[in-house]
Amino acid sequence: MIPTFPSFKNLEWEDHCFIRNFTNSYLPFSDYNFVSMWSWNTSQRMRVSQLYGNLVILFYDYVSEKPFLSFLGTDKISETINELLDYSMAFFQFELLKLIPEVVVKTIDRSEFNVLEDADSHDYILSVDYLMALDKLPRSGNYSGYWCQKFLKLYPNTKTKIDSLQNVDKAEVKGTFIHWSNSRQCNHWELNEFRAFDRFIDNHEIDNEIVSIYDSSTLIGFVTIEKVSEEFAITHFAKADVSYKGIYSALLWEVGKVLSEKKIRYLNFEQDLGIPGLRYSKKKFKPSFYLKKFIIERKSK
Repeated sequence: MIPTFPSFKNLEWEDHCFIRNFTNSYLPFSDYNFVSMWSWNTSQRMRVSQLYGNLVILFYDYVSEKPFLSFLGTDKISETINELLDYSMAFFQFELLKLIPEVVVKTIDRSEFNVLEDADSHDYILSVDYLMALDKLPRSGNYSGYWCQKFLKLYPNTKTKIDSLQNVDKAEVKGTFIHWSNSRQCNHWELNEFRAFDRFIDNHEIDNEIVSIYDSSTLIGFVTIEKVSEEFAITHFAKADVSYKGIYSALLWEVGKVLSEKKIRYLNFEQDLGIPGLRYSKKKFKPSFYLKKFIIERKSK
């Protein structure tokens, strides 16, 4: 049972039915996807509540791990925001809410609150039709198409495999992530992303698929995908050996083919967190649109 604000409960697996049923009424914002929430709850401090029929989440920043409040819903918006801002000031010493979905801010009283667009947090929504065409796009001006086609030309003998999360070789997939982190001279256990991936890959109840590319018997890259509605899927993690030129474009091309067979039109490629290299790599897939998120604060009196 999800308690009423200001009471919270720790996020637990048993909450997945409530959260999924609630979020099914909205577009699939990545931060409110239960699998994402569960995976990134690496410190097991994420907490949930409800207020006036809205879902309230105590998040911890993906990079800084600092706490903040967010909510999803469209009931008694001003009352909800004011109560959450009061709580934030009392417990965190700042008055702002983050990761507020666009569906919420459309109903906000702009005379009472400042609404600040947070481009670092927008979800990139890719067209499955575009991904499927990466092997045929004109190479001029289409960097994702160029690199997909380069990969297919350079490595014609690679093979693609699709597994359920329950059947995948978890040690093999973790090894690819570790190889990726070592190539960047990082200790994988120091990366919050690896800890999130470790929670994701070891959960036997998550109904996801992994699209993998092999060179002979060696796994060289993977993308995880979850169908979240009739039209949308979402990626959670993607890692590859970048010594294979164009491998990420090839992986997304393979994902496009898988999703097309499922009649899915869009892929939520999640946010870029304001990281320049990540932003560049996501933009090259020419997103159809964004699921936008905002920061909210009170107007100065």
